[in-house]
Amino acid sequence: MPGFTRPVDRRATGARLVRIPFLLFACLAFAQALPAQTIEGTLLDDETGERISAGTVTLLREGNVQVAETQTTRGVFVLQAARSGAYRLRAERAGYAMVISSPMELKAGDTIQVQFRLSKRAVVLDPIVVTPRREGPLADYYDRLHRRPWAQIVTREEIDRRHEHRASDLLRDIPGVLLFPVRGSAGSTVALRRGCTPAVFVDGILVPTIARVTIDDLVRPSMLEGIEVYKNSLDAPPQYGLIGPCGAILFWTRKDG
Repeated sequence: MPGFTRPVDRRATGARLVRIPFLLFACLAFAQALPAQTIEGTLLDDETGERISAGTVTLLREGNVQVAETQTTRGVFVLQAARSGAYRLRAERAGYAMVISSPMELKAGDTIQVQFRLSKRAVVLDPIVVTPRREGPLADYYDRLHRRPWAQIVTREEIDRRHEHRASDLLRDIPGVLLFPVRGSAGSTVALRRGCTPAVFVDGILVPTIARVTIDDLVRPSMLEGIEVYKNSLDAPPQYGLIGPCGAILFWTRKDG
């Protein structure tokens, strides 16, 4: 009826105004709690094996819908998907033929490694190789590696390039690290910050202090995936930094033999 205004039930309206924001907050909290799926990879020249910088790598879901895109830095890229499912990678660089990978399945919380090869020829077979999924502490190490925390990190590539005979020698060039030979041992003890002895971990397990036993007696460079050096306990991940006030050194061994 023209001119008729229906009375408003303010109690009912008020009830809705309380519930909607709470429901929205709950949905946002749930969405933030969902784990991300991560793809870490390298973009390589198929003929030379060298890394390709300034390449573009795009993550695609079904229907070639773009999910994420990034540029390679020294051939390295990291992409994340908000939800699990089947995805493809597309890689391109001026002077190379564009390549789209075969589908890969990302499960909740997955972190997988890939190698992507581009060629100046028209076709490259098997452009993507998916390596084993990383789980547990080693996955956390790679997450920190890409975020570059307050740590000195010795990567697997650097370890292989240097050809050191002892694990402690890999730390020799890091500012603030001191090495002391141990009598009766072929190895050296490690100290930080004017002789303060850091906590030492191998694959997340604290190495107890034993007389004349050094890290060189436990691991060799050929066994190592990476090393993290935290000179300040406050900068180290909480599970490692709370052990003592002198920082921490984390050694990670290879899982591929």
